[in-house]
Amino acid sequence: MDGKKEPIKWTRLTFVDDRLENASLAETLRDSLEIIGWPLVWTYKRDSLSFKFNLEQPGKHYIVSYSFNDMTADVIETPKGFWRTFDSLHGMGGSLPNSSIMMSWGLCTHLIVVLVLFSIGSGLYLWFSSKIDCKKAAITLIVSVLITSLWMFQLYFIG
Repeated sequence: MDGKKEPIKWTRLTFVDDRLENASLAETLRDSLEIIGWPLVWTYKRDSLSFKFNLEQPGKHYIVSYSFNDMTADVIETPKGFWRTFDSLHGMGGSLPNSSIMMSWGLCTHLIVVLVLFSIGSGLYLWFSSKIDCKKAAITLIVSVLITSLWMFQLYFIG
């Protein structure tokens, strides 16, 4: 969907309690690094010296490596680009950890769906109630629904 983006590497000195379990440790690191996203449980790698995990959010992918000895977190941040971000936001419920703006995303998504459905319904009502070119309106509607259905069918079954 987008060209490959160059990763950004950065390091931050931060203290976390090494006695925490993996999930709590990942969330504590995420919070102390002031980044948003979901720690990916299946990527946790821990030994006595370090802890490594991936973190995902709609606009970026992170690989976080924390050294217990140095108390430093090395982060590789890879931007996803416009279309991957747009795709990630499409249909998202709005529960992104540490993000204040995303709390309203679910409400905006539902509001937009209601407005679109209202526009379609009122447009069809006004179109058919005008009594002008009803046959053309019906043909246009049927062709539009058919083309859209074929496109969705192609996307679902063929890719």
